[in-house]
Amino acid sequence: MKTPNFEQLPNAVAELRTQINEIKSIILEKIDDDRTAKNPLSIKEVSEITMLSVPTIYSYCQKNKIPHSKVGNRLYFFRQEIIGWIKLSKRKSLSDLMIDAENYLKEKGGNHV
Repeated sequence: MKTPNFEQLPNAVAELRTQINEIKSIILEKIDDDRTAKNPLSIKEVSEITMLSVPTIYSYCQKNKIPHSKVGNRLYFFRQEIIGWIKLSKRKSLSDLMIDAENYLKEKGGNHV
């Protein structure tokens, strides 16, 4: 990057201000995301994330099928825990199951495939 001359300084300063504002907005957005991730979710928000009905979520809480905290009569959920639970609940596709079966047979020494 070459040093701007006197006539180019206003444009250079304007460009720097634009870049600073962009960086500032990215940082503020990241801070807001971090705060949102740490705040507990309502059961309605969990319902929207999981696409499960509110009564189903209550049922899952009773059966300890979904991560939650309970203080008194209030239920608390955290975004990262709910997303982690969804990821752990993933079912394998048919091709994944076939690969697992082939690997199992190879380990057992079978030539069935």
